[in-house]
Amino acid sequence: MACLASAKGAAAQDITLGGVPVLAQWRVTPAMVNQVNAIVITLDVGANGQAPDLAALSASVVHGGIETAVELAPTRAGEWEAEFTPPQAGAYALHLTGVLSGETIDLTAALSDVKSTTLSLPAIQSDAPHVPGEAAPQTNWLMIGGFAAAALMLVAAVLIGRPKR
Repeated sequence: MACLASAKGAAAQDITLGGVPVLAQWRVTPAMVNQVNAIVITLDVGANGQAPDLAALSASVVHGGIETAVELAPTRAGEWEAEFTPPQAGAYALHLTGVLSGETIDLTAALSDVKSTTLSLPAIQSDAPHVPGEAAPQTNWLMIGGFAAAALMLVAAVLIGRPKR
């Protein structure tokens, strides 16, 4: 008997594995391009506290038709993780295959979409906006004249203070 589930763009997807409810999701959401993350698989162990051992399964991450193998590692009772750094934005899925308790497993669980890490900076305005009720900005001739006078005095001081030959 094969176990198969698939969905697109879900934040986290509930699936079953050997009759046990399973939740597959990113450790850090939203998942971002080129930022270290992990896929967390949480098994609902229920009242008996028994969760299937996923060590016998092969795991891979699927994106754009390309499958990348990942290693599942137990983190605590009923929880497994697979470290993964998404290289591109878009839809990703976890694919589990193998034999678990005599049952053939071929399971695909959609993960939330990975976002790009583009930074956007605010636009810088070159002109100060005109405030209604105030006079429109004008050229400050007094300031320009002051700079010109200071430049002339600097040149004169350099020429006057020069040693004579």
